[in-house]
Amino acid sequence: MANIPIKMACGPYDRTEPLRDKSVLAEGIDLTYDSYQSPQDIFMMMVTKDDYHMGELSCSYFMTRSSQEEVPFVALPVFPSRVFRHSYIYINKNADIKTPADLKGKRIGVPVFSMTAAVWIRGFLQDDFGVRSEDVLWLEGGINKPRVPHILDNVHPVGKAITVDAIPNESTLSDELEKGNLDAIIGADIPDSFHDGKNVVRLFPNYHETEKDYFQRTGVYPIMHTVVIRRPLYNEQPWIAESVYNALVEAKKQVLGPQLHYRGSQKTMLPWQLEAVEEMDALFPGGDPWPYGLERNRSTLDTLQRHLLDQGLMTRPMPLDDLFLPFN
Repeated sequence: MANIPIKMACGPYDRTEPLRDKSVLAEGIDLTYDSYQSPQDIFMMMVTKDDYHMGELSCSYFMTRSSQEEVPFVALPVFPSRVFRHSYIYINKNADIKTPADLKGKRIGVPVFSMTAAVWIRGFLQDDFGVRSEDVLWLEGGINKPRVPHILDNVHPVGKAITVDAIPNESTLSDELEKGNLDAIIGADIPDSFHDGKNVVRLFPNYHETEKDYFQRTGVYPIMHTVVIRRPLYNEQPWIAESVYNALVEAKKQVLGPQLHYRGSQKTMLPWQLEAVEEMDALFPGGDPWPYGLERNRSTLDTLQRHLLDQGLMTRPMPLDDLFLPFN
């Protein structure tokens, strides 16, 4: 019996590269792995087109939409993108912000209020510093280019006294922050004004140590994206999900083990890669910062869901077992 052809859209990640170069195969599947640098491009293709059978998707989009209606996807407990976000808060140094608590009452820019990165940032600002989403005026816009359409454009906070407005269409968050029209911005990119301007600095200049402390206190390495399969395909051929999940687990295992830890030559161009690997091994359980499977990620996903509910983005709590397929 011939393998089933499946097309997948995902980022150009080391942990999935063995699927793209076919050094790891999904049993029963002839997989075509197309990589795209921009996650937003992948999300838009998955939501607005049907060119791909499976692909990467914003975790907050999937969870938010699932709480409102049946989405046309099922989600694997595979998370190709995870990012600590303390380094992604930038402030105007003249805005009288000395501590994170000083963000209360400020004007803060964000590309899209409901984007996963912003959800996590607002979450730890509330948990650790008492800054609630309701305490801030949020203004949407593009960070370094004028804003373009986003899959989360129509996802707004509900049932919360949260104000979301926008900067002028032709402007950018970076420029508005440099000029002082914004007090801070959060997101998933570095504003150009941080390097080219005179007034923009990080809220957490020692973000590496701050993020390690956050992980040691909470056990949370923030999940950004998940992998989804179109629901009609899953309903017709449910075995595909387990086959792909097993292949993704094996692909990550190959990279995390022999490749990143090989000392004869370095896998990446990072000059201190081996030092970073040693730090990773000491900090993360089993030396694995990228766990797949529902149980190993239950606490982190519970935290993300709590933030989505607190911020008025999920309309109701949902059992994680109803959101993600039960692979471990």
